[in-house]
Amino acid sequence: MWAFSGTRAGLSLAFIPPASIALHIPTLPPVMSAANALQIVEIVCAISEQFAIEHHKTLHRGKCRRDLAHFAQVSKAFVDPALRVLWRVLPGVDPLLRLLPCVGEERVGHPAGVAQIFLKRAFDSKEWQRVQRYAGYVHAIDHVDNIRLDCGFKGRRRYRRVEPALQQLLILSTGGEPILLPRLQRLVWCPTDIGLLVDPPPFSVIGPSIQHFALHYLPPSEGRSHGLATVLAAVAALAPGLRTLALYQRVVQELQSARAHEDALLTIARCTQLRQLKILASQLEVTSRFFDALATLPSLESLRLEVSQVDAVAGQRRALAALETLELTAPDDMIANFIQFVSLPSLRKLSLCFDAQDINDATIHGAWARRSPAQSWPSTVRILRLRFPFAFPGPGTTLVEVIQPVLELHNLEEFNVEARLGIFDWSDDDALLISQAWPRLTAFLLRVDQGKEHESRRSLGTFRPSQRALLHFAEHCPNLEQLVIPCIVDPNAEYLNLTAPRPHNRLKVLLLAIVDVECERCFARDLVKLFPNLRADRRPKTHVRFPYHKDYDSDFWELLREKIELKARDT
Repeated sequence: MWAFSGTRAGLSLAFIPPASIALHIPTLPPVMSAANALQIVEIVCAISEQFAIEHHKTLHRGKCRRDLAHFAQVSKAFVDPALRVLWRVLPGVDPLLRLLPCVGEERVGHPAGVAQIFLKRAFDSKEWQRVQRYAGYVHAIDHVDNIRLDCGFKGRRRYRRVEPALQQLLILSTGGEPILLPRLQRLVWCPTDIGLLVDPPPFSVIGPSIQHFALHYLPPSEGRSHGLATVLAAVAALAPGLRTLALYQRVVQELQSARAHEDALLTIARCTQLRQLKILASQLEVTSRFFDALATLPSLESLRLEVSQVDAVAGQRRALAALETLELTAPDDMIANFIQFVSLPSLRKLSLCFDAQDINDATIHGAWARRSPAQSWPSTVRILRLRFPFAFPGPGTTLVEVIQPVLELHNLEEFNVEARLGIFDWSDDDALLISQAWPRLTAFLLRVDQGKEHESRRSLGTFRPSQRALLHFAEHCPNLEQLVIPCIVDPNAEYLNLTAPRPHNRLKVLLLAIVDVECERCFARDLVKLFPNLRADRRPKTHVRFPYHKDYDSDFWELLREKIELKARDT
């Protein structure tokens, strides 16, 4: 990044480019003063880009905004580049409106409550030109990113509501002219605590440039003029080129009519250019009409759903021809229903999260296995991810029995499982059957969350694979590059037999949460012989995706690193 210090008259400049940001800096002469360098527009823009909030986490964005505001005051050359980055992402439309001297703000009720933005008087054309100038910088409005700067990490959101009369003024002011925010591409909108009825999205700023729209909403009820169906219909009409739509339902105590909720979601059929659709509504019930609406989206490539009920009539399966990624969160039997009602000829990535409506009566081995025949699953799947967030009862059930419906996907390349302890058992036989069923695997990641109450090495109970599990993967999965399994429990391992198979040259990452063998140093030495290209440099999180890097034996990781470095020196 750029680091500078001193006054305007004497600045010292140093540039350290971060690895995650590619910057195009012009070629400079061998010797150039900092003052002259800061007159080059590309350099000033590159410095400003380091403070762009897109490159930082939400909790740090308030400080980035303050830094950009201070940066714009360094010199005249810094004003325009810094303001362009500062105004690129706004937490709402109110920063633009406050540029008008004729706009006022007052708190309703409690001083920390909702702020009402209203029009005090008429404005002239010069004031409006200033608003239009800054409006041309805006690329995104993220209403969720509205965190108070003076409250640190746990600050409360400041909610601001634009008066209806002022909204009408904005619409009239932009009539016949270019839209107020001509470059707006992403809009994330969240209702205030009062609800969606009094805080609709700013339709006056939505135009054909919008490609991403996310809405945090309350389930619709009768009589709401700004209900979900109305909002989606308006967005579909104003932004015909919408590519990504994300809907987040707020959980309410009293669930409104499930039929009214589904009717509102059917409006997505008007967004004919959608490529990504996300609906997280844990109280949502969908029927055949919802599947019909999805089938009308010819370009839909990614679908993520969280539903509580799938009540569709068995019959002709709805084809989602372009869908490549499906992420589904639902109860056990609802997942089986969903797969039976759709046809997915192009699916490559499948993620399933087994939720439970009643955790005390949750079973994972019933409908999932009985109602999911092998022919229901598309053979094009290459990546399969399963999550079992609850400890479903089922002692004695093995991993192979749980995933039985998908064992016929012989072209699978990546398999991830995240579960709580007690859902299934794991043994050498499971490793043998899985490695034989999926010979093209490049990644096998299995994580068992033991909880804080289980810390000892014996806490995994019957979850006790031996070193033979590693041999099975080495023998049957020649392309395997990542292997994460919870434990190896084999106190009586015969280490001389471990290196009998030919070396597996593709495996690069091996993570073991528990290693219970007689001699860990001997075990690490033989693993390096069996997998000669293993890597143990840096921390595991640099090699394996979240959250599979969390549980690993740090001492054994250091042993592997030591043996790998010793082998490298010998060669």
